[in-house]
Amino acid sequence: MQKTRGFSLIELAVVLTVMAILSTAAVPGMIAAARGKYGERLVADISNLQEAAEAYYHQNGDQWPALSEGECSMNPSLNAVNVLKNEGFLTCLPRDPFSNEHYLISYAEQNGECHLRIHTPRNAKLSPVLGKLNATLKLIGQQNCQAENNLVACTFAFVEPKLGRNFGAIVEDEVDNQMQGMRQELKLLEEELDDFKNGTQKNTNQQITDYDVQFHAQPNQPNHAVCQSGFKATACTSSNNRCKLMGTEGAKCEARYNRGGEQCTLTCTRVGN
Repeated sequence: MQKTRGFSLIELAVVLTVMAILSTAAVPGMIAAARGKYGERLVADISNLQEAAEAYYHQNGDQWPALSEGECSMNPSLNAVNVLKNEGFLTCLPRDPFSNEHYLISYAEQNGECHLRIHTPRNAKLSPVLGKLNATLKLIGQQNCQAENNLVACTFAFVEPKLGRNFGAIVEDEVDNQMQGMRQELKLLEEELDDFKNGTQKNTNQQITDYDVQFHAQPNQPNHAVCQSGFKATACTSSNNRCKLMGTEGAKCEARYNRGGEQCTLTCTRVGN
């Protein structure tokens, strides 16, 4: 009967040793990749907190979240983060990817300005990593990392937004200035339109008012005058009353009794008046 041959202990030991070496070489790379990914998320979380707080600052009269007017002092807490979420500036409460703990916010006055400060958690999971994430954390800004009871935590400080002071009033003033210019332009346009209307009305009035036609006839040579189209003759006068209306279109001037001729004046009026 033929016996099957298995692996010897030496062969198994060799295989296990090779697997151990390969896993040992791969684990640091996996850890570094995870650390880089979590570091990017940490940077994104803090940046989102900063942007949300500054948006709140602009929309609430130059006031940081969870602070009363005129105050600039608050210990690290979740108060401001909760305000940002409740007011819709955050969709959720961000958590540190290494320890799954919340970030905290505090405030402190410095050089006459109220600085926003975002704090990372202080725990055994995140503390050993913060030092190795120094290059990544610099993407956020100048950080202050301190150890307490061998646990490291970092604080990121942000000054009041550059557009902060009376932002709403500045916007309103700018809009008002632009509207003032538009109002002036509109007023000029209205004046020009009024002038145009007045000029047109004046010309129209001149057209519809009565007008006179003067004509002169030599002795024994009667002369006639006719109103323009759209007008009718309404009167005809002369010094010797020898000017006669000839219907509604015009008049005739008789000068046979006056050697010096006869001056007649025909008055025409627009039809319909």
